[in-house]
Amino acid sequence: MPKEVKKMKLHWPAQVEEKIFLLGTHHFNSYLILGEQYALIEAGVSCSAPYIIKQFAELGLDPQRLAYILVMHAHPDHVTGVPSLLEAFPRARVVGSALAKKILSKEKAVRAFYDEDFALSAALVARGEITKPPGKPAGNTIPIHLTVKEGDELELGNGVCLKVLETPGHSLCSISVFCQSASALFISDAGGFQSSPDCIFPCFFSGYQLYLESLQRLEELKARILAPAHEVVLTEEGQIHDFFQNTTKATKELKQYINDQLVLGQDTSEIIDRLVQHYYRDNLSIYSRQNIQGCVAALVKMAREENCSD
Repeated sequence: MPKEVKKMKLHWPAQVEEKIFLLGTHHFNSYLILGEQYALIEAGVSCSAPYIIKQFAELGLDPQRLAYILVMHAHPDHVTGVPSLLEAFPRARVVGSALAKKILSKEKAVRAFYDEDFALSAALVARGEITKPPGKPAGNTIPIHLTVKEGDELELGNGVCLKVLETPGHSLCSISVFCQSASALFISDAGGFQSSPDCIFPCFFSGYQLYLESLQRLEELKARILAPAHEVVLTEEGQIHDFFQNTTKATKELKQYINDQLVLGQDTSEIIDRLVQHYYRDNLSIYSRQNIQGCVAALVKMAREENCSD
């Protein structure tokens, strides 16, 4: 069993560092970065957006100074909060990769995103974590106003700069962000999903080797603050070291398990069912079972393709 990764005790809003605040909800972390202008990293889901807006107001900040909303990759639980956030912060520009912009311009994809968003909200209502699901937005696309790539920087002023890192593996459109002045690293889902203190769900949905390379690159930055999109915020050197060790180990072990099952001639559907049964619990169970089945199918596919390329 991997060493348990202890997290910062979360409440919202919470001050992570002098110029960094944690907003959002229990399952969906958003981060407000303060300079002369502000940036919000992670748009979350439609049911987390009202909390973000309320928490922003509680901090007594000027909404006109929110310049950027960063979409770290084009998955439902990272983008469906955008429309509500833009209503509250109309001067903000949505930032993401060129591939994320392309995906979010496709009506069929975005409609499917909102279907998953609605199912997720219903699950949170059933768990008593929110009072009612939000309505579906009228639009069928999600805008990205500013595309960014590896090495691009967003200058917020007062010495605060956000550097963009391309970190594929979870998705091909995934980016991470490093704030050097605070030594804070925002990794979205590049490190997997911490479904419980002793279980990490690896998320190499678009490439096993790409995922490991991104993990190694992120670890080498030696950040003092590690800020994933879900469940945890890590603020101690030992915690961050353990997180990277645990998630890398879990990733390699999962691929080896899939490989072993394939060598034994196990049917792909049986492997998927077994893995869903193992992972679909704790915090991961807020998502629809169909969603997690699709995620696990992608993991098996990526592991198989990696074997073919060896």
